[in-house]
Amino acid sequence: PQPPALLPELQVVYSGGSFSVYAAGDDPDVDPSLAGPLPYIAGEALSFSVETDPGPPATAVEYALKLRGAPVDGDRLVLTQGTGADMRQNFGNAKAILDLRDVNSFQGVSLGDGYISVFSQVASKVQSGRFAAEFSSSSAVAAEKARANVAGVNLDEEAARLIQYQQAYQASAKFLQVVQGTFDTLIQTFGR
Repeated sequence: PQPPALLPELQVVYSGGSFSVYAAGDDPDVDPSLAGPLPYIAGEALSFSVETDPGPPATAVEYALKLRGAPVDGDRLVLTQGTGADMRQNFGNAKAILDLRDVNSFQGVSLGDGYISVFSQVASKVQSGRFAAEFSSSSAVAAEKARANVAGVNLDEEAARLIQYQQAYQASAKFLQVVQGTFDTLIQTFGR
């Protein structure tokens, strides 16, 4: 393993669909590359090896870079060895974003105050949307009930009507039976 202090400073340059690796002070148009051309495939790591000490035994350092975005010709990455102070987390990006909260950017209004009005408008529209949905739902239920009252079948009401028709049929049959009996009696009486 190579001691960390001996790692070379490198530059990785994108050109013509591939990356090439050069020493930090080299001119990519003149000096030969240390590694490359390395084809760029989105989502895959860019892997290469750079020899740090040529002589016996030869030592090399393996690099693997995971890149995001789409590179364009002339894009350049500089790889330097970090120190312990470079590696500490100072939350600089988070602090910079938090500082944007107080910068006037919406026609003289800060982001924080601007977002309050945006969020209140969104909340108002969400609330009115909920009200409209509830109103539409209750209107649909009322319309369905009205339709069912006009065109639907009420089983209790139909059963009551069926019993009423059955009793009317039985009464008619009884009436015809009485008429038939009376008619038979008349025929027997006058038929003699």
